[in-house]
Amino acid sequence: MPAASGRLKAWLREPRSWVLLVGVTAISLASLREGPSFPALLSSLIGLAVSAGLVWLTRTGATVALGREAMGMGDVTLMAMVGAWLGWQPAVMTFFLATFLGLGHGVFQMIRHRENELPYGPSLCLAAALVTVGWSPLWRQAELFFVDAIQLGLMLGLVVVLTAVTLFIWRWLRGLGEAAA
Repeated sequence: MPAASGRLKAWLREPRSWVLLVGVTAISLASLREGPSFPALLSSLIGLAVSAGLVWLTRTGATVALGREAMGMGDVTLMAMVGAWLGWQPAVMTFFLATFLGLGHGVFQMIRHRENELPYGPSLCLAAALVTVGWSPLWRQAELFFVDAIQLGLMLGLVVVLTAVTLFIWRWLRGLGEAAA
């Protein structure tokens, strides 16, 4: 039992532990309250889980495919907060829009600076701002993709898998190029 109490003391010394403890307590208390705040809380929690899960799965697949860390946990945390703030549908749209913004930035970086690594966080932030400002027209265009949960889940899963496969091929091609040089 002394080892367990030592681990608990070490855990309680971490500031993140207190943030987690206070957050879980506040969410638990808020969930007990009836009224209009409960659907908002539920929407935020679903947005947090869906967006963080999407980025985490993409991060995991890309890390396996590249053989090195592809995205940091900061990207996962950032998207979790975007999902909690905007909701799950805008967060999914943010993730996809950020991919195209990041692609544009990445091509520019490769041409101008010969760099093939770029931070994804700025693209996520810009995409979240664009989705927030342009929500109405974006939703009118994308609403049909969100109607069928099974279709949406399959599409998101396919995107995560195709991302990993594409990055694996990229890694393989880079290896061939380095071997030839």
